[in-house]
Parts: sequence; structure tokens; C-alpha cells
Amino acid sequence: MTLTHITDIMKQSRMLPCFILTSLIFVMACTDSRQESSLSEIGAICDVNPDSAIRCLNRMDGSRLSRHESAWRNLLYVKSLVAKGATVSSDSLIRPAYTYYLAHPDEPQYQLCMYYMGCYFSTADSVRQAEACMLAAAHTAQDRKDYLTAYQAMNSLSRMLQTTDPKSAILYAKGALNCYDRMPQNQPPANRISLLENLGRCHMFAMQIDESVAAYDEAFSIARNLNDSTLMNEVLVQKGWTYVCVPSFEKALECGETALGYCSSPSAQLCNLLFHCYGSLHQYDKAKQYLSGITLDSNYRFYTKYLHLLGDAIVRSDRDEAFMWRDSLTYYMDRISSHNRTTSGIFIKDNMIKSMEMELAREQHRRSLLVSVIVALLLLIAAIIIYVWARVRQHRDMQRLQAVNADYSSALASYMSACDDLEHLKVDAAAFRNQKETEIEQLRQRLTKYADAPTIAEASNEERDAISSRLATSLHALAARGEMATQTNLDEVVVVVGSSFPSLAALLHDAPVKVNERETVVCCLIRLYFSAGEIAVLLGITPQNLTNVRSRINKKLFGDSTTAKLDMRIKRCQ
Repeated sequence: MTLTHITDIMKQSRMLPCFILTSLIFVMACTDSRQESSLSEIGAICDVNPDSAIRCLNRMDGSRLSRHESAWRNLLYVKSLVAKGATVSSDSLIRPAYTYYLAHPDEPQYQLCMYYMGCYFSTADSVRQAEACMLAAAHTAQDRKDYLTAYQAMNSLSRMLQTTDPKSAILYAKGALNCYDRMPQNQPPANRISLLENLGRCHMFAMQIDESVAAYDEAFSIARNLNDSTLMNEVLVQKGWTYVCVPSFEKALECGETALGYCSSPSAQLCNLLFHCYGSLHQYDKAKQYLSGITLDSNYRFYTKYLHLLGDAIVRSDRDEAFMWRDSLTYYMDRISSHNRTTSGIFIKDNMIKSMEMELAREQHRRSLLVSVIVALLLLIAAIIIYVWARVRQHRDMQRLQAVNADYSSALASYMSACDDLEHLKVDAAAFRNQKETEIEQLRQRLTKYADAPTIAEASNEERDAISSRLATSLHALAARGEMATQTNLDEVVVVVGSSFPSLAALLHDAPVKVNERETVVCCLIRLYFSAGEIAVLLGITPQNLTNVRSRINKKLFGDSTTAKLDMRIKRCQ
């Protein structure tokens, strides 16, 4: 039998319409079943793999979905976005689902839709509508034993009302804890810590400090059992802010310092707490260590206040650092202005900044004056030290020169006496002669330490008479005592040498370059076998000055700019 025959038979028997209607119902039933099955599977992976859930939802043909499926699809889309960390800030998805489920409160997704709609209203600052949606979600979820949605809704309610209605927020926070405890035991402990922190904040805003501290202590014990330093640090910071509200800055500071032991570097919240506590206790040196880590939040007035106090304190101690505090204060003032907030007179006005600059200028002037005084004192001390050192050195050189001259004079006198004895006693016994010759030899050995002393032994009788004259002996004695010779004595020296050594007088008179009076005296003293040290003492000049005079004499008389062989050349003149 062919298809045509079957069709003819069905037409004849009126069975064809019934068959077509039955087929359409079957196909629609199968399609609906497949769509609902897909949505259920997507709902199971929204929390663990939101990206895959969003891809699956995007592949669905919205034109083939029913109102129920479309609302469910939108709700799953919002749930996936929240699982990715986004906020419900747009109602383009949640609003159609909310409209549908508001008319169908018996649907199993009703409480979840109310929760997300409450999240949207809270971000849109519609507190009453958000509270109504959250309450509906919490009550419905509890009735249906959906404790996850119930605790999320109550937790959001407590966070939303903790500043405006802290007592109601405490009730909702405790309800969230109750729902969390009724959930399966495999829930993350960190969620319970977050609930306890929220409860502690609610008690803090209600000024129930003991209850708040108890909540934080319970949260800290859980975090310590988990050995999670980040959670312990966060709980201690929140507990410290609770003590700040009392205020009890010492206990708050103890919490902050304990939290420092659980972190390698302080977080922004911990810096805020420590900066606040040290600033309130006027420990500015410690407070300023945490300035770079603070953040601008609802305590913006506090920051400008303590920045002002810190800057005022540092102006008196460190001028350069005071400029840094002023710049930091200006920075935070600009940050506050960008938030469109008023500061209730906390801003530092222009005249206060000018006053700070004047104080800095005065401080700089005082420091500059102090530095100038210190430099002057140091220069004076250095000058005194140099002067004393020069005087001590001059005195030491003079003593050494006097000792040398005294020794030379003694040796020369003894030598002359021995020579005289030798001349007058040539006829004496050989023993006496040998004795005197031995004595002369010993004295000659002593005189070898001085300039050209051995030539004295070869001097003629006339030369020896000049060298051993009364004038020469008296001048040797003056030099030994460190006393200057008088001008009369020096003139006599020139006369004696000129008469005793005519060749030297002719040399000085006929010199190519005229020899001055001092240079003439120096030449005469050299011819009488006076040492350089004795000549310097008799003329009252320094050894260096005498060296310069000797150099000029050698240049004028012999064409040699040094002092080499000057004594030998002069002593050869007869």
C-alpha cells in the first residue's frame, strides 16, 4: 500500500486532522522538554564555570523560548555574570525576569530573582525597594529551605542597613549566620568569617563594642585555625577600628601592631588604622611612616586634619620635610575636591599655607645664620692652631740653631786656644806637643760638621788672627745666645775683613752686579768662618731668607744661581 492510498483512506475517514494535531503536540512537548533540560544543566554550572554557561545561553534562540524559559534564561545570565565578579548594575536582563516571577511567585526561581533584583535596587540607591526584594527572597528561600539564597539575602540586607538601622542590621546578620549554619557542612569557612565580620561592624555602628569584639574574636579564631594570614590581618584591622569608635586608641594600636606580624607589608586598611591611631596619640614620627599607604575613603576629613597636624609639627624640626607634607596635604585636598565632597573647614586656607612658608623662611634664615657662625668659629680655631703651630716650630728651630751655634763657638774657641798654645810652645817638650796636636785633631774632627771647617787648619797667621779676633769671638758668643748683632758690630766686621782680605774687598767692589750692604755683611761673615745658622741669628732673618741672600751673592759674584760652593769660593779670597 502506497502513501497515496493511506492519505486517501485517512481523508475519507477524517483521521488526517487528528493525526496532524497529535504530531504537532508531540513535537512541541519534546522541544519544551529539551529547552528546560538545557536550562537546568546550565543552571548547574553557573557558579563553577560562568563563562561556559554564558556561551551556552548565547547560543539559545530567544524567539523559540516561552515566557517562563525566557525569564529563566535571563536569570541564569545574571547569575553567571555575578559569579564572574560583576555587579547587577543594569536592569535590561533582570527586569523582564522580575516582571515574570513577580506574577508567578510559586516558581522555584522566584527567591533568586528577588535577590538579584534587590542587588540591582541597592546599586541604584533605591533602599526601600531593595529591602522589600531582599526580605521577599529571604522569607521565600527559608520556607523552601534554600538556605544559600536566604543567607545571601540577609547578609546583603545587614550590610545595606548597618549604618542607617544598625539594630535591624544586627538581626539580619544573625539570621544570615543561622542560615549559613543550616547549610551543608562543606561550605568554605571564609564565608563564615565574612558573616562574623559583618556582624561585628553592625554591632560597632550600634555602639555595642563588647558584642562587636566577640564577633571579631570568633572570626579570628576561625582564621587562625585555617592559618590564613590575610584573613587574620583583615579581622584584626576591623577589630581595631571598633576600638577607635570607643575611642580606645591604645587597644586599637595593639590590634594594628599584632596585624603587622601576620603580613609582609601593611595593607592600605592597616596603614589607615595605624596612621589614625599614632596621629590621635600625637606620635607623629611613627604616624608619618604609614602616610604613603593610606587610601582616601569616608575618613577623608581625618586625613586632612592629621596631615595638617603632622605638617605643623615637622615645620619646627625639618624644613625640607615640611615641604613634602605641604605637597601631600595639597594632593589629598585635590583628591577630596575630585570626589565632590565638602570638608567642613578642614582644608588649609591660603593664609595658613603662607604662614607655613613664612615659618619655613624664618627657620631657613636661622639655620643659615647658625651655619655662618659655625664656619666663622671653625676658621678662627684653624687660624689659632696654625699660628700656635708656627710659633712652636719657630721656637723649636731657634733652640736647635742656638744649640748648634753654641757647640760651634765652643769648638772654635777651643781650636783657636789650642793653636795659640801650639805656636807659643813649639819649643816645649815633645810630649806636650803631641798632646796639643792630639787635642787639635779632636777639635778638627768636631769642626768637620760645619761648613768648610777643615780649611781653618790651613789658614795663614794673618787669617787666623782675623778669625780669632775679639770681634769674631764676641759675635760667636752672640749667635750662641740667639741674639742679633748691632749695626756697629756688623760695620766693624766689614772693616776687619776688608783690611785682612783685600782680594775679597776688591771682588765685592768690582762685582758685575752691585752687592748691597746685607750681602756684603754675609760675605764677610762667611770669610770669618761663621756658619749659616750663626749668620741668620746675627742678622735676625730666617734660614730660608739667608739661603735666598746666598743665592743672590753667588749669582752676582760667580754667575751661579744656586748656593753651591759659595763658602769655598769666598774663603779662597785672601
